[in-house]
Amino acid sequence: MSKPSAKVICHSSYGGEELITLEIELHRFILPEFNTHRSFSRNFQSSRAVPVEKMIEQVRSNPAIPVHWGKNQRGMVAEVEVDNSEDVKLAWANASQVAANQAEVLNSLGVHKQIVNRLLEPFMWTKGVVTATREAYDAFFL
Repeated sequence: MSKPSAKVICHSSYGGEELITLEIELHRFILPEFNTHRSFSRNFQSSRAVPVEKMIEQVRSNPAIPVHWGKNQRGMVAEVEVDNSEDVKLAWANASQVAANQAEVLNSLGVHKQIVNRLLEPFMWTKGVVTATREAYDAFFL
């Protein structure tokens, strides 16, 4: 079962700056938040490059599931978790299976993977390579 991960694949210095390159795997729905930080040099797996059948199987067998079920509130970050997280997890799991089923239908109708895989993205894992300075990582995780 996949889970978010990071592995250092290169650690060096350039011009007095400490540079760190990571190979990471994360929930696809986190990627837009990650991409807002311009201090990273990054390259992630494209959902358009992966065959539909492979993505459907991944979503069916190992969907990306949030680790925090935040309660709706004002602002951009939910700090308090919902009381009924087991019901919420079940609803998320059901949604992943519905998305996989509908992606299968679209695929059988001849729709290109660049469209079909978009339906699966909320439930996908993605892999990437990221390079940044130590300061950039420190700022990201604060």
